[in-house]
Amino acid sequence: MAGASPAALLLLALLFQISKSGRGASPLEVEAKYTDIMRAVADDLVDRYDRLEELMAECECSYHTCGSNLPGTRCVDIKRDPHPDEDIKEAAAKYVVCDPDCGHRKNNVNSTVISTPSNIIFEDPSLSPHVVEVICMTQGMEEVMKSANNYSGEHLRATFIASARSGIMRIWPMLAQPRHKNGNCLRYDPRLRLWYKMATSEPKKVVIIVRAASSMEKLLHLGGGGNSKTRWEVAKETVKSILRTLDGSSDYVNVIAFNAQATAIVGEGLLDAKDANIEALEAALDKVELPKGSDNAAAFNAAFDMLQKGKDMQAQQLHNCQNIIIHIGDGEDCTKNGDLPCSLRESNGSDDRHVGGSEGLMDGIPRDGIQKNLEVVEARQRILEQSSSRATVFSLTINGTKNCLARQLACNNGGAWFSLDGRGEPLNNMGPYFQYLAFAMEPRPDRHHAVFTPLAPHWSSWSKKTNVAYPVFVNPRCTDRTSSKRKLLLAVIGKEVTLRVLEEEDGLGEKEVDSLIKENFAKTKVCNGDYEYDLCKLQELRGSTSECPARSWRASDREKCYAFKSVHYVLVAEPTDFEEAQQRCKDMGGRLAEPSVEQFKDDLHFLASIVPPDGAWIGLRPGPQWKFLSSSQDVPERLTRDLWFTKPSISGSCRGSYVDPRGTLHNVGSRLCNDETAFVCQLDETTQPELCKGNITPVLSEALWNATAEGCASSGGCIGGIRSTATVGNELPNSRATSSVICDFGPPKPFSELMCCSRDELQGVCEARRHSQC
Repeated sequence: MAGASPAALLLLALLFQISKSGRGASPLEVEAKYTDIMRAVADDLVDRYDRLEELMAECECSYHTCGSNLPGTRCVDIKRDPHPDEDIKEAAAKYVVCDPDCGHRKNNVNSTVISTPSNIIFEDPSLSPHVVEVICMTQGMEEVMKSANNYSGEHLRATFIASARSGIMRIWPMLAQPRHKNGNCLRYDPRLRLWYKMATSEPKKVVIIVRAASSMEKLLHLGGGGNSKTRWEVAKETVKSILRTLDGSSDYVNVIAFNAQATAIVGEGLLDAKDANIEALEAALDKVELPKGSDNAAAFNAAFDMLQKGKDMQAQQLHNCQNIIIHIGDGEDCTKNGDLPCSLRESNGSDDRHVGGSEGLMDGIPRDGIQKNLEVVEARQRILEQSSSRATVFSLTINGTKNCLARQLACNNGGAWFSLDGRGEPLNNMGPYFQYLAFAMEPRPDRHHAVFTPLAPHWSSWSKKTNVAYPVFVNPRCTDRTSSKRKLLLAVIGKEVTLRVLEEEDGLGEKEVDSLIKENFAKTKVCNGDYEYDLCKLQELRGSTSECPARSWRASDREKCYAFKSVHYVLVAEPTDFEEAQQRCKDMGGRLAEPSVEQFKDDLHFLASIVPPDGAWIGLRPGPQWKFLSSSQDVPERLTRDLWFTKPSISGSCRGSYVDPRGTLHNVGSRLCNDETAFVCQLDETTQPELCKGNITPVLSEALWNATAEGCASSGGCIGGIRSTATVGNELPNSRATSSVICDFGPPKPFSELMCCSRDELQGVCEARRHSQC
């Protein structure tokens, strides 16, 4: 085989050795056989990832399975089962438009095609850099994919490589994707398919809480032509997309819609994620009404109630598995906007300003609503972990809405925050969530089995099939062209294996195959606590745009002194208006804290690390041009892009600036001067108040940097942070035009013409098979 890759030659040798053993292999031997086959393909893919720059330079266009331009296709016998079950023939009739008895289809076994979720072609026509990388990286894998099938001209079993980040697939052999009656391609996103789900997540309990209230009816404008969606439409699309990624064989789920109340939309507890329940949840979402209200605490209490009740269900077996809460909203909360009823406002009628470690009420509205929400969640976490694992919180906010609460919920609870822009597939905004789930499935010396899906009908062969899947992890590339020591999911390799092939090649009957699949499931879909990740693994997932700041603040800190880079600071937690805060800092011999021009980013991170969840006044004056309060000098324009999280309101009213811990950057906002909040004083070099003497907490800049995504990447041997967009990382522009990586689709053709063999091609073949005219 001239030009065959080492992986392809290894596969041929492996398959030859297996074939010598003859019929009657044991289920364990068959499992090991397919695991080795998949690992060989994975090794070739990892090698290509390491040579990505070289492959990008050599990349030519790839043919698309939805196009009409599929050169070199010819009639291939797909070896149908001569005695199929009627339900399989009935299922096949939905797709098969050719002669139903011939069993031949057009394919090109010497080539591959790519498949893209529909939104990538129609909503990302210029192709994002990571899409281009995946197409070029997998180009040229025909021989290793062909070898993985032991292809002899008789058996035809598809092999596919699915990108974890975008759902792009490379498929062997080249063939046309089925079409709708209107000619459009059937959508195929591997991330929604059982083989992909089973290979990338251990069993889990998922509660989705989504804000269903009147403010969600506001329009989110998506660009020209009057293109827009409501916030609710974006949220609903996102919930439905997440639901379709759940594994019906092992996951449990429900959805809670919240406004002034929090209510499960189907039943009262967790549901197994089988198709019928997912469809019921989707139907119920379409009927949800949007009244007023924004009680996030009530929603989280309902979610934790559901997770705790799960231990009394069949989900008892999941007690050591992942508990996940996904929070979707527009940042509104009843402690801030005055919505009633509000469980947090009603629960604290005390005049004691320190009830529950939080400040008291001001005209019935807590000054520290974010802190109170975080305290509710933490209290429920401590109860939950007595019988199960803590819940990881992933939060999503609609683009352009408030995100302070959402981001801190994710940071405090081991998750990540995402922004939903309403464009394209929502799943593409959630790469870190899927990476988080996949970590638990990373192959290890003691656990490296391929995953086998339950037997299901295979329409093209009139047989039953299992899909074998294997996750591929890589050490991601860094900006300095080295590789990180920590691994990320790159792709999933899938392979169709029909019951007929398992019988002919391995001597396994259907009962033995079922036994193999059950034993494989027991080994691969287990809960082992491998999802309890360290800070750096989480920070690398979050990336620089949503990384969490290091935190020195504690709820008990009423007045606390800090030292950072030889400067002393005092945090005062007592709520104070902006003007009074300035005066009190002056009385201490200092001023409201100002980030310095020389170390602007470091100072912003430091301030975020010591302030309460609801923020603290600092010494900047917002406006068309931000100014330092002490000098009235402009903040340099080059620094303001790292400063505010939303453009400040410009009005005649006095406004001051505050910093909060939503992130290391973009954490400064503006408030009316008469609002009351905590504040941070920066002391003159010669000044040290009595409260600070002998009681100063040092904060090291190295410790702050080490806790950032870039610092964590550096500790893993990745200087400058993760670069490669094929996993997660910074989106760098590419110079490749779409036309250079995807070949021209060609003029439209009927699917029957693309798929079916002509009478001349079939002449004699069909007659020999069924003794009749084709």
